[in-house]
Amino acid sequence: MFLFLVHFFTFFASILAVFSASLPQDAVHLFGFRSSLPEPSQQLLPWNQSVLHCQWKGVSCYSDRTTHIESLNFRDFLLSGTLDKAFPNLCRLSHLVYLDLSGNHFTGGIPAMLANCSQLDTILLNDNKFSGTIPPEIFKSSKLIKLDLGFNQLNGTIPSEVGLSASLQYLGLWNNFLRGNIPKELFDLPNLTELYIHTNNLTGPLPDFPSSCSLSLLLIHQNRFSGSLPISLGNCHNLTAFYATSAHLGGFISPEIFRGLSNLEYLYLDDNNFEGEIPETLWNGSLQELALSWNMFNGSISEKIGGCHQITYIDLSVNKLTGSIPRSVGRLKNLSNLLLYDNMLSGSLPAEFGNCTSLVEISLVGNFISGEIPAELCNLQTLVTFNAFKNKIQGQIPDCIGRISGLQELALYENRLTGKIPPGITNMTKLAFLSLAHNNLTGEVPPELGKNNFPGLIKAWSPDS
Repeated sequence: MFLFLVHFFTFFASILAVFSASLPQDAVHLFGFRSSLPEPSQQLLPWNQSVLHCQWKGVSCYSDRTTHIESLNFRDFLLSGTLDKAFPNLCRLSHLVYLDLSGNHFTGGIPAMLANCSQLDTILLNDNKFSGTIPPEIFKSSKLIKLDLGFNQLNGTIPSEVGLSASLQYLGLWNNFLRGNIPKELFDLPNLTELYIHTNNLTGPLPDFPSSCSLSLLLIHQNRFSGSLPISLGNCHNLTAFYATSAHLGGFISPEIFRGLSNLEYLYLDDNNFEGEIPETLWNGSLQELALSWNMFNGSISEKIGGCHQITYIDLSVNKLTGSIPRSVGRLKNLSNLLLYDNMLSGSLPAEFGNCTSLVEISLVGNFISGEIPAELCNLQTLVTFNAFKNKIQGQIPDCIGRISGLQELALYENRLTGKIPPGITNMTKLAFLSLAHNNLTGEVPPELGKNNFPGLIKAWSPDS
């Protein structure tokens, strides 16, 4: 029996050797990678040795006559298991430069073996279930351009060895449980253009940015930083998007920062503890979206806002802003959302609103705005939501308001409106919410509306009407 087993295994080994010899070496390594995975995952890679491996699912070879593998794209293949035994086979693919294992169910740690895959320039391991710390060895590669470890369960700190990846252009560490300070070496990377470290537990002040900052996209939101924005952020002259929502930042923002950010298109500093006046240098012609809500900004809104010709979204709500709404807002032809609620704004609604023909939403709730609703507002054919309740708006509702046929929400309660409800309101066939309560309106409810359809109308009239 023993001799039979010896002969059997000798025969099997010889068959395996013949099989391996008949396949290109890259194909052998791929089979080794597959065999390291659990059986259910192996079945998700139905590779057939009768077909050239360059034609296998997820495998791409160079366009020349060689059969060397250039990239592996196993994104969303639902593969599982750990990668400790898998990576030695992948690293033997000596010409492999692109590896995408994102959107799977891999667990365990990030293999330090990655450091041996020195030929790789792109490694995507995001959207898995990796845990543990980030092995510092993986940053020793001189060829690494893009590394994404986001949306996993990684903990620990960002290794200072990240500074060794001089060629790194994209780093994604988002949606993990990383803690500690941002290492200065990270911001000092000479070629880094995109950095995603949002939704972690990072703390401490932001490091200074180098004079040669090359960042174009910087996402640091939903962390627990301290301090304010360093003036050196203005060194990032190529920055087009900066997201720092709910980052626990605060203090005054230096005007010097935005003098250097003339290419900035998206700025999100909402839900922080910033104070003082909004820097006038912030308003530039490149800005497209601006969110400064839920801070403690005071002072007035600069007339320079009218210079933001590309802007589509402005949210300055829940601050301590005073003064009137600048008339220069009327120059913002692309503006679709204007949110100024819960401030201390006063003055009247500018007639220039009527020039903002792309407006979809206006929210002015909880201010001290007075005067009448300008008839020019009726020019806003794209308007869907107009909320201006809890102000001191006077006079009559314009008769032309019925021309805004797409309006779905009109909330003007708790103001000082007088006169009758204009009959044109009945032309608003898309109106889903209408509340005029706690005003001084008189007359009858237009029968086409009916108080049952809009309960907010019930208290719309003064007691003696």
